[in-house]
Parts: sequence; C-alpha cells; structure tokens
Amino acid sequence: AVLRGAVLSDADLSDADLRGADLRGAVLRGADLSDADLRGAVLRGAVLPSPTAVLLAYWPDLEARLVADLMLFDSTCHPDPTAFDRWAAGGDCPYSGVHVERAARFRERKELWGKGQPCRPYDLMVRVLAEACPEWSEEKLQKFMAKFKAKE
Repeated sequence: AVLRGAVLSDADLSDADLRGADLRGAVLRGADLSDADLRGAVLRGAVLPSPTAVLLAYWPDLEARLVADLMLFDSTCHPDPTAFDRWAAGGDCPYSGVHVERAARFRERKELWGKGQPCRPYDLMVRVLAEACPEWSEEKLQKFMAKFKAKE
C-alpha cells in the first residue's frame, strides 16, 4: 500500500496487514496498531503513536536480545511479574486469566526469560523499528513505486 503522507490520526489499524507499506510522512498519532503487521514498512518521517502503541503491533521473529528485553518490559506491566517465572518453568501463560493486556506483542521465547535488561518503552520501540522496518534504499523505493505506476 502507498500511504505516503496519509493522515491516519486515531485510525483503527488493528490487525491491518501493512507489510512493506509506504508510510513515509504519514501521521499515525493516536492510531490503534494492535496486532497490525508493519514488518518492512517504510516509516521515514512518519509521525508515530506512543511507543507503547507501536509495541502492540505484531512483531514476530525479533533477535534474541530484543526479545529478552521485551519480555522483561512485558513482565513489569503485569500485576504479578512472578507469573513469568512460573511460565518459563513450564507453567501457564502469564496472561491466562489476567484482566490486563500485554504491554507488547512479539514471539516470546522461554529460554530467554531472565536475560533481559530494563529499557524505556521508547528505546524498545526504536530497536523494534530498526530491526523490523529498516530504512529502504532509494533503489528499493523506486522499484516499489514502479509496481503501482505500471498498474495505472
């Protein structure tokens, strides 16, 4: 999708498939990104919602250190952080039966529990975006745009 410069303030983008979307300069302030798939999206110059809203998008397959840090962050937002210890030891999901939402959506890995370092939500967001939505080269952007011009 080409959404360059689109004003998507307060838009419900939950569950949206925005993989590889051109969101350069888009205004996403206040947008609901819950479970949206933004992998590979071009976000250069975009006005983003809060770091916590970005972390609620769908971020599978992140590198181990980032997953460990996200797991620690997720546990600090949980009413009982020790539930993560029980989960890592083979217990139930820490959010099973809890009436509070996760702080971030990513593919957790039990073997990484206890290895995370405390991070600010902003720093986690920057790291997630750097990994999952890296800057596109001008050549890649031109090829992407050419696909849409060919359809006109």
